[in-house]
Amino acid sequence: PELIVMILFLLKLEYMQEWAQISASHWSRKPIKWLPASQFCRYWWDVAQLSGGKLWHILDFQDSFPTRTVMDSVLQHSNTLPLDLSFITEAAPLPFLQAFTPVAGRISNLRLVKLTGFTPLFSSPLPALKSLWLYNEQDSALIMSISFPNIEVLDLGYSAMIPNLTVCHALTTLRIFHLVLPPGWSFQTFARCLSTLSSFEELQVYESLPPIPHFHGTASERFPFLTLQYLALHDDNPATVGNFLTWFQLPETLYHLSLYSNKTHVDESSIRPALAHFNPLKGDLPHVQYANHLHLYFPIMPSCIFIRAWYSLPRGAFASSEPPKAILELGKK
Repeated sequence: PELIVMILFLLKLEYMQEWAQISASHWSRKPIKWLPASQFCRYWWDVAQLSGGKLWHILDFQDSFPTRTVMDSVLQHSNTLPLDLSFITEAAPLPFLQAFTPVAGRISNLRLVKLTGFTPLFSSPLPALKSLWLYNEQDSALIMSISFPNIEVLDLGYSAMIPNLTVCHALTTLRIFHLVLPPGWSFQTFARCLSTLSSFEELQVYESLPPIPHFHGTASERFPFLTLQYLALHDDNPATVGNFLTWFQLPETLYHLSLYSNKTHVDESSIRPALAHFNPLKGDLPHVQYANHLHLYFPIMPSCIFIRAWYSLPRGAFASSEPPKAILELGKK
């Protein structure tokens, strides 16, 4: 029995590692499922049921769904642990989804292709929901109708728009391909909302930003990113990327800044003011001709700060571990 449990735990570990690497751009990658392995024979199934809740609280469903009776048994074996649920399908049978109603308060992580088809999951409050991974929900009204009071990570893929962030007080991470603002929101509303999030650390926009006007106020009137650590922006219009930066005060907690534009250079003049208050960067940035991609790294090091500009890289090259050209390294004096 110990060896069987070890095999199932190894499969579960591989499953967790697979999901950690999956992003919205690699939805087709499917993790190895440990649950079917536990049904290899009746003996394996009996051993799995006696292994404790840690083997049962992370579940994924792809092409088929267990009966309500089986699902009730699975959830019972999860004991009281937080539930990590993944549904790689656009819909599921209602009796199957209703099995989660009594345990809705334990759902901690949720991965869905769409909200549509899974609305019964949201019929009860989800006070423990910390992470929502949503691939392609185009029903904007549905996104806006759901409250995520304790959500920490929103990975929204190609979804139509962001939810109402004013009620996402615990949000730390927002990732999305096309940043579309809720109806009636100006970019100023969005900027003010982000600035009120006391734990916000990461913003990634993979494909496009909304139209953003240039901010014409003073430096002290910019909205502060209180705890931001990672910022990555992409838009075909480099002026839009630059205008985004003019609205915010980037904090000294920032260690990664990535700006992408497919067409032409990101204007250095819009980067300069956003970084001018960094102690290691007092004064002007060096006059470097930024190409289509700019990456700035700010390692937390007491003696040195590095600036790296990458030149003429194809899209996606930012994911490589080492750039072909480290253009500049600026030492703190």
